[in-house]
Amino acid sequence: MTDNYVIVVDDDADSLAGAKGLLEGQFSKVRAVRSGADLLKLAAKQDPDLILLDIMMPEMDGFETFRRLRELEKEMGRTPTPVIFLTGENDSVSEQHGLTIGASDYIRKPFNREILLRRIQNAIQSAKMIENLTEEVNVDKMTGLLNKAGAAGKIPGLCAEEEGTLAMLDLDNFKLVNDLYGHEMGDGVLKAFARILRDSSPEGDVLCRIGGDEFMAFFRRIYHKKEADELAKTMNENMAKACRELMGESFDIPIGVSLGMARIPECGRCYDDLFRFADAALYQVKQGSKHSAAIYSPEPSPEKEDDLGSEMQRLTQILKERNRPGTAMWPGQEGITWIYRFLCRYANEAVKLLFFVKREEDAKQEDVAAAIRDFSEALGSSLRESDAILQSRPGQFFALLPDLTEKDAEMIVQRVLKNWEERGNHPGVKVEYLCESQELASPGGEDRTHIAVYEGRKIVFISAKDILRIYTENRKLCIISPSGKYESRSTLREFEDQLGQLSFVRISRFEIVNLRKIRSFDLSITGTIRIYFENGEDTWVARRYVKEIQNRLEDLRKGGEGND
Repeated sequence: MTDNYVIVVDDDADSLAGAKGLLEGQFSKVRAVRSGADLLKLAAKQDPDLILLDIMMPEMDGFETFRRLRELEKEMGRTPTPVIFLTGENDSVSEQHGLTIGASDYIRKPFNREILLRRIQNAIQSAKMIENLTEEVNVDKMTGLLNKAGAAGKIPGLCAEEEGTLAMLDLDNFKLVNDLYGHEMGDGVLKAFARILRDSSPEGDVLCRIGGDEFMAFFRRIYHKKEADELAKTMNENMAKACRELMGESFDIPIGVSLGMARIPECGRCYDDLFRFADAALYQVKQGSKHSAAIYSPEPSPEKEDDLGSEMQRLTQILKERNRPGTAMWPGQEGITWIYRFLCRYANEAVKLLFFVKREEDAKQEDVAAAIRDFSEALGSSLRESDAILQSRPGQFFALLPDLTEKDAEMIVQRVLKNWEERGNHPGVKVEYLCESQELASPGGEDRTHIAVYEGRKIVFISAKDILRIYTENRKLCIISPSGKYESRSTLREFEDQLGQLSFVRISRFEIVNLRKIRSFDLSITGTIRIYFENGEDTWVARRYVKEIQNRLEDLRKGGEGND
């Protein structure tokens, strides 16, 4: 017996009893109802794993029931339940329509027991696989909230269709926690705030972590300033309590949360505009008393209208808050990527350092954790303010040092190691490192990761990291990137070799996709997987390749865990 909940819908009592009899004993829970209206009432209270839905029913047929079910699921923010249509007719038109509108399968009566059970299991497994794949791409692993990609896929549609409030949330003085207590404690604070945000938000609100200590939310029930103030007060009280629990009653950093909000539709429905308005309201709070909320007003402030000086001051303040004065920069994965690309194009010289705080067999876990924390502090304080550091995984640190040679870097490495050793005894732990000079593509600063493709008869260069997918079409190799569609004279295998260690995976004999450019997944009408990319492109992948995608996504997830 599998731990699944199945609902059967059929107006024919004999057929309903027969289907229920086949399923009971195979699934942990089976419910039988005799109309579409009864199904909708049940679905409003319960979330089944699969629905068997008869097409020919009086008052509300299966197709209309399916349409209303999807509307209900969307309203409740649920993942669509797999639906298999049932029919006693041999009607290919109805079958085609059912599959076209999104059914998982189509089964004719009378049922073959083994075929029915196999098709139900396939539909449930495919739906769960899609849910897992989507979560890998769209969920922030540390907090369990939607990540930046998940927010981009979900919130613009809500802004366009529903009433509510788009909110930007920023933790006040959070960087002091990282500086004084270390990144591990910083991670704990972020997790605590995520719990507070969930507890403060009714079901149906959409919550996201978009980077570092920055969060975003779509609140459906925040309409007035009084409600926003009450939310801010509750969050700040709970945040102070959580930090004292984490770091002791002597904790005295004035950490808290500031909220900037934009009401929908009063401020419009364009997501980009609403994001900017909420960010402007957040800046207003950060410039004032902090630890509070502000709602953006579409009415311009006369004294600041068209004031470029005020806008320059606002942007400068935002950038300053992300710096750590007196130490090297910790810009995070995305930030260090842009720094690296900048150095590739314009720096005269640069050095890359990779450190690994390595545990030996007899080392205790607490000693290793302390050694990693000490090394993080030693590295940050030993490097220059112009250097950039990324903690790519626990115990592993990558540093970029502009305008230095390998000889200079060796001296710095010894300074880092000495600083680390002076911070305490680290039994059973050693530090290994690798030092490389940054190879510039040319004096002109060209990026060596660019690949030659054809646009008509003209050769153009596009960055491999910007490629969404590569596939064969009419014996031609096609390359899709955000800037358009191109061709190549290479074979797919030759192109695969050019991509090297980037995040590309082959999904069929004829196609390769960039996992980092995937926005979401969906289940197709044939049980295969549909992939949607950041720019709206889509493609299909057969089930047998899904495991490979899961493994590669897991590898990408393990690639970095810092909270900056």
